[in-house]
Amino acid sequence: MKISKTIILISSAVLILGGGLGAYALLKRSPGPAYDFAAVRKSDLTDEVDLTGSVKPAQEVKLAFEKGGKVAAANVKVGDHVKSGQVLITLNSSDLGAQLNQAEASISTAQALLQNYQAAYDMQMAKLADLKNGARPEDLQLSETKVANARQAANDAQTNLNNVQTKAANDLDALYGKSGDILNDAYAKASDAVFNKTAGIFANPMNDNPSLTLDLSRPELADQLTGELPQANRELSEFRSELDSLSTDQAGIDSALSGSLAHLVAARNFLADLDDALNYAVSTAANPPATILAYKTNLNLALNSVNSAISAVNTQQKTIATQKVTNQNQLAAAQTQLDQAENGLELAENELKLKQAGASSEQISAQQAAADQAKASISAQQASVRQAQAIADNYRAQLAKSVIVSPIDGTISQQDAKVGEIVPMNQPVVSIISDAKFQVEAQASEDQIEKIKAGEAAIVTLDADNSQKNFPAKVITVDPGNLTDNGAPAYKVTFEFGQEDASIKDGLTANVKILASEKKNVLAVPLSSIIKRYAENFVLLSDGQGGVKEEKVGTGISQNGLIEITSGLSEGDKIVSFGLNK
Repeated sequence: MKISKTIILISSAVLILGGGLGAYALLKRSPGPAYDFAAVRKSDLTDEVDLTGSVKPAQEVKLAFEKGGKVAAANVKVGDHVKSGQVLITLNSSDLGAQLNQAEASISTAQALLQNYQAAYDMQMAKLADLKNGARPEDLQLSETKVANARQAANDAQTNLNNVQTKAANDLDALYGKSGDILNDAYAKASDAVFNKTAGIFANPMNDNPSLTLDLSRPELADQLTGELPQANRELSEFRSELDSLSTDQAGIDSALSGSLAHLVAARNFLADLDDALNYAVSTAANPPATILAYKTNLNLALNSVNSAISAVNTQQKTIATQKVTNQNQLAAAQTQLDQAENGLELAENELKLKQAGASSEQISAQQAAADQAKASISAQQASVRQAQAIADNYRAQLAKSVIVSPIDGTISQQDAKVGEIVPMNQPVVSIISDAKFQVEAQASEDQIEKIKAGEAAIVTLDADNSQKNFPAKVITVDPGNLTDNGAPAYKVTFEFGQEDASIKDGLTANVKILASEKKNVLAVPLSSIIKRYAENFVLLSDGQGGVKEEKVGTGISQNGLIEITSGLSEGDKIVSFGLNK
């Protein structure tokens, strides 16, 4: 049996790593030699497994689940002819499907957050570059223009505030200026209503003891009215006195408007009572029905006139109150506009001063720290994305274990699974007799078997074939049972040829190459740059100032002297590759 190429690759890697450790020790001891720096870059890597086996006649393939569970579907029966890739038996996996959906949603969330962190890092780096470069002449000119515009805006806002204040005062003064006319008109209407529209109803109406000239069927009303008339006269007399001494200031006018309402309401109440009493007037020779009707007509006119005066005073009060609120709102808005303009001017002036002074070393250091922190957040989030992807991959792998797929073209010779029953892991439940003539049986080591899955494609070459032709094949079974090869664990892997060929004969030695995994556009560094310490990996990272610092890294697959970096570094970082400069 030939020595596995994977073992050779591992041995080479150990030698390279040992050299790397020796170079690292030399670097720590002596600063004399200059070492090469390699850039962290993107690369495509593949992980291959090489096995050696022998050609055997094709035989029956027994298939089992890698995990136990309840059978959800049995799609074939004995005697059915099946094709490679056809689903034969499935287990219930609804819970795994839900978990996979959740895991894939977590990947999307983590990737979105990573994009946010990348954008934040780009912004921090742009700010750092601006601080280091200082303000350009065009930037200073722009800031000076901003200051000039902000100053003009503040001046305009102050002018607007002054205009609003002037207009508010003028509008309010104009309203108050009309109040005197409204009050005098109200007094005239009330005086006419009480003194003129009631003429003839009372004898000695201006005395304190007037008498009613009418006979009423309810005599008590006469006493009420002769008592109310002197009070109405006094109210109107006070109203007149207040108007004669009316103040021109706004507070005095507000007081006069409020006081006038009391006088007007008193007059209206007297007139309303008198109008009601006339309903009980008794017709006499002195006061026939026509006279009584004339009195009622005059009283209706009097009440309407007084009510009109009361409405005019109320309207004036409300108009003044509304104008005051309008003035307050407009003044507040103008003041806010001025405050904002002055704040904008202050900010623009401060920005100009900062640009003129340039960034201090403290500012640059603080911004560098912010950029470093943003970069660290990217690295941490990249790890979170990889973790989320690993979780999703695990669920996909678990789902794959809940399905038996035919690895070959053939005929079903045994089918023991029934829907609803529980089947244990690694117990054959279905067997297929292959249509092919030949297979390859090989043994995989303990570290190789984890990379080999049923259904994976492979390439076979035969030692006896001088042309070294590549024969396509695929893995049809991975025996879970442990064999022993010179004391080390070994596992049987069976491959089936993808096509018939006269060159394929029983017993020939076959070399099999399996592409276990392929990764596109991943971060990679020279394998020689990795320093191993116990179970952890490190590199020496350039600090950008001529020195280096130790950085812990996560690693993945390796190929052709390169190894995948899964965490700890970013594209473009410089690391020591332990290659001496010539």
